Amino acid sequence: MRTAGFVTALAYAAFGVGVIGIAAPVPTHLFPKPQPVCFPTKVGTTSEWANGRWYTERVAAVERKDGLTHVTVEWLDGAKWRPGRRVTVSAEGMVMTEAAGREVKHPLWLLKQPHREGNAWEINLVEHPDVKGTKTAHGPERVEVPAGRFDAVRVEVRYTLFGKEQRMTEWYAPDVGRVKMVDAGGGTLELKSFTPGK
Repeated sequence: MRTAGFVTALAYAAFGVGVIGIAAPVPTHLFPKPQPVCFPTKVGTTSEWANGRWYTERVAAVERKDGLTHVTVEWLDGAKWRPGRRVTVSAEGMVMTEAAGREVKHPLWLLKQPHREGNAWEINLVEHPDVKGTKTAHGPERVEVPAGRFDAVRVEVRYTLFGKEQRMTEWYAPDVGRVKMVDAGGGTLELKSFTPGK
């Protein structure tokens, strides 16, 4: 009798596990959605900027490996495209690893993700290890530039250069990247046009 009871218990346990195993899946809309990447990741994407003169850049190459997306950006010098920067995009954010075609000694985090209001991180500015500061993310908020209106993350940059505190504000929009930058002296860089790659 004990043996039969034990076998019956095992059967019920197995049946129970089976029922759990075939339970309806949780609706996908209940899962948290991944945050959009605030950087262009399609080859051919072209951005035009203006800060008193025109400045054009494009995504020249995209390499995906081990969960990372490496984006190579070129800039237009007259009629010739020249090496610009290389940015690695992941679930952790965007980090610049090359500038002007050269590897940087201190990779610069442009934006940390997932975004949270007040999220802050330390930075070393490209090839100047003695120049250090912080970036703090806010928003998102609506920002309007000649290229259109964007819901963008505002990043406040504070750093010290030659003993003097410097400030700068940047705005990053999903799938577009930086759409505006304003320095402490009032200098402004705005996105004039944006053409997605295919």
